[in-house]
Amino acid sequence: MTDDDSVSEKNISQGFHQSVGSFWKDHEHEDLDINIDDETVRCHSFVLASCSGFFRTRLRTIAKEQLEMKVDLQNIPLSIFQLILKTLYTGCELLTKDNVLEVWSAVHQLQIQFLIQHCEDYISENISTDSLVNYKKQADSLQSKKVSEIIFNYMLKNFMSFRKTEAFLRLDYEDVLKLVQSDSLVVTFEDLVLHSVWEWIKFEDVSIAAAQSDNESTLTTSSRDTSLTEVIEHATNIKDFSKDIADINVLVGDTKEIKETAEESQSNDVPKGSLTQTSAIPSLSQKDGAPSASNQCQENQRSVHLLPLLKATRYFLLSEPCVANLYQTELIQNNVNSIKFLFEILAYKPRVNINSYLPSAAIHRECSQLENMGVVCYDVNELAAYSFAKDKLFRFPKSTELTVFKLTVLNNHIFGCVNYGSGSKVFSLQNQKWVQILKLQKEIKIFLAHESNIYIIASKKSTVYRYTPSLTNYKIDIDIGAVDFALSFYQKIILFKTIDLTTSVRSWDTDKNTLSDLGDLDLSATNMTSFCDDRATYILDGVGRLYEVKQFETIQFIFIDRLWSLRAHELKGAALYGKALFVCGKFSEKGDHKEKVPEVFSSLRLLETLNAEFTSNFIPCAILKSDLNAE
Repeated sequence: MTDDDSVSEKNISQGFHQSVGSFWKDHEHEDLDINIDDETVRCHSFVLASCSGFFRTRLRTIAKEQLEMKVDLQNIPLSIFQLILKTLYTGCELLTKDNVLEVWSAVHQLQIQFLIQHCEDYISENISTDSLVNYKKQADSLQSKKVSEIIFNYMLKNFMSFRKTEAFLRLDYEDVLKLVQSDSLVVTFEDLVLHSVWEWIKFEDVSIAAAQSDNESTLTTSSRDTSLTEVIEHATNIKDFSKDIADINVLVGDTKEIKETAEESQSNDVPKGSLTQTSAIPSLSQKDGAPSASNQCQENQRSVHLLPLLKATRYFLLSEPCVANLYQTELIQNNVNSIKFLFEILAYKPRVNINSYLPSAAIHRECSQLENMGVVCYDVNELAAYSFAKDKLFRFPKSTELTVFKLTVLNNHIFGCVNYGSGSKVFSLQNQKWVQILKLQKEIKIFLAHESNIYIIASKKSTVYRYTPSLTNYKIDIDIGAVDFALSFYQKIILFKTIDLTTSVRSWDTDKNTLSDLGDLDLSATNMTSFCDDRATYILDGVGRLYEVKQFETIQFIFIDRLWSLRAHELKGAALYGKALFVCGKFSEKGDHKEKVPEVFSSLRLLETLNAEFTSNFIPCAILKSDLNAE
């Protein structure tokens, strides 16, 4: 269609509306009475029936039953109906910020689809933090999925400002949960999500606040819930917190590290009032008969939602001070399950990415500068990262080129080892460059992150080294024998050795430095990988046999299923991203694989390159997006 055609059609449309509008003003041939607000409006049945599904249905009934040509309208103000009529006859604009909700409700009742669309478009273009609540309420009432989705996306994209408004505090639990869970939530600092949840939980209804103000109570600092960062600012509280954790055998690291993290978070321009900032939690004083803090907790109906909302956050991305601060609050201290959950966060956080453990709570949001990826070396010396979310391979800069044999990740830092001749070197990836941190006179067979260390098992005589970033003594005095595969399993390392298609399995308690026999398995450990989810550890061999590793009185291996009939010539690694299992390796062209194993994963993706080979193992890690180039 040419521009001239568009102008011509526009002129015709304008001319038609002008003619119909003039005809309407003359009040000729009006055949339908609309009774509304004790007044009668005369109009043309043809115009209303052609535009409104409501009038079309009513007029059919009137014609069929030969009734009087009149319709009673309820729930629509006369002024709004007259405005709608004027728009139908003349095509004039009818919407303003003041009337859009009434017009939207009216045209929805009258089933005028093109005006419903017009109202939805107008609202979508005029959403703000001030109008959002009323627009959302109307969209929910009219079941407008389109507007509800646009409003929700607005809340996601503008969360940093929206979270500070009363509109956010008045959201329903389901809406807050949906926001917190979304990958598309735009937030500069994950701690702010937890802080927003906390503020929503604390929010009191206006009527309750008004009733309390009658008692002329004043806001002061309570004896217990004084400061959100007291646990960081005062050494006694830090010690108490660490002691509480130690009493239930949960490891969280030393308090010095926690305090340093707090100081770092405070220097990162974190807004005042965050759970990582020093800010008093308002609570009513005990004078003038004001309720106690415990009574407030009991009266707070939202407190039942605290634990589900905590579990919906990316809690493995929270700073330790933020978690420690939350632990000190009254609501948490009164809830055993919440306390247990916070301990689990601090206990399991160091295990993220170890043994390909990538829980949903550790996955970075779309807005983050980091992205969870699978890192691998290919074409001998090139380092690449596979984006689980984008299904795309990215290259690291040339400065990272190194003939890496094995990769591992510790505290989200990538380490690699290189074998050469009769020796080996260990490197740390720092600022897009490999920095040598260790040199050995033996080749490396096993390179494994476990707890806060990297365990290195040499090829000859199975000499064991333990690299700890803060220590210089590496060698461990233990004879573990030959090893083909090893995996981290809670406080132990499980060792596998295959002889004549039978694999002997042993458990190594690295704290006690003792070995225990676990029996034999009918599989080969020479081509094996492992991965974890929130509930279990798994091993997978080259013919696709999947086992769950379980801790009963002893460690046991439970067969789950066979995942494929093809042949995996090399397994480089595996990782669960959400409920999708990614297995990296080299596979034969013939054969099928299972699409899902419901209790473990919902989809299976086999990763391999067409023009190059993976030359190292495949490990999950959070990578700076700016460090990568797209393939």
